[in-house]
Amino acid sequence: MVSPGRVGTFFGTGDDMDANLMRRWWLVGAAGIGMMLALSPGQAEAQTADACAEPANWIIAENCKPGNPSTEWDINGAGDLTIQGFSTDISYNFGETAQFKIDTDSADYRVDIYRLGYYGGDGARFVETVRPSGPLPHQQPDCAIDWDVRLYDCGTWAVSA
Repeated sequence: MVSPGRVGTFFGTGDDMDANLMRRWWLVGAAGIGMMLALSPGQAEAQTADACAEPANWIIAENCKPGNPSTEWDINGAGDLTIQGFSTDISYNFGETAQFKIDTDSADYRVDIYRLGYYGGDGARFVETVRPSGPLPHQQPDCAIDWDVRLYDCGTWAVSA
């Protein structure tokens, strides 16, 4: 029996200590066997192969497609300061038109669109290239800045692509 002042501790005396120790070792052993079963290489490979051979839904089917390496699509820090931009929404559904606001003095650029997802660990898949709409270059007004919270608002920029 555990005294009221020791509630929540793992200490006991006599039979209580043996029973607690036995339960802990049993749980550790059961967890270890579960881990071995869950991490069995043959089963994991079969489940992955089966999931892509006959995807259960469109999300699994999409994530089974090959991806593009992050060296192709990832940006370090702010990227190239001579061309900055963003999409007008954070997410698009199938069939919706994506719009982009770009600030650059370049007379020749493109927007490569990638869908983020697992894609075998690559993290993204190339979808399409979009060319700018309208005359180039697309130089935009300065962004509004709230220095107290370091918020940059470039929502006044015109759609570029």
